[in-house]
Amino acid sequence: MKIFQLHFLFTFTLCAVLIGASVVFQMQPSQARPVSDISDESPLKEKLRSAASQHEIVTVLIENGYFHEATDAFRELLSFGFSGPQEKLLTQSAWKIVEKLRNLGQYDIAHQIVTTSIEELEQLENTHTLLMLRAKIYQEQGHLAEALDTLQQAKALGSSQ
Repeated sequence: MKIFQLHFLFTFTLCAVLIGASVVFQMQPSQARPVSDISDESPLKEKLRSAASQHEIVTVLIENGYFHEATDAFRELLSFGFSGPQEKLLTQSAWKIVEKLRNLGQYDIAHQIVTTSIEELEQLENTHTLLMLRAKIYQEQGHLAEALDTLQQAKALGSSQ
């Protein structure tokens, strides 16, 4: 029962953080919208709540050793199709999941998550972030040449921004 309570509390907290972050990222002073557009935020909030729950599903699968299932569940998280400011939330989710996999020595699965994420991302900043993470995985694996090559790719992206 305690595990369920902790899981519920963590999921609730993550939802609140994601929803709060989406509001911060969404509205810039120069982007004032008419009152009639306010109802459009509700589907986004629902999508963010679902994404937060899906992130937790991935986390629970990883913590219980279901790594391949976690990869499929992560693909479902990517299928929400976030773009713009919300894409950064997907990048943060991928980072947290990959760090968890790294700590468990699940490098192949970590690489799959990074690759799948990069394929779905549109913003160079987010791709750059995940390339840096990929280099970190390679370095930890002792694959120095791959780590340096990946860092060069990230550097090239950084200079093209």
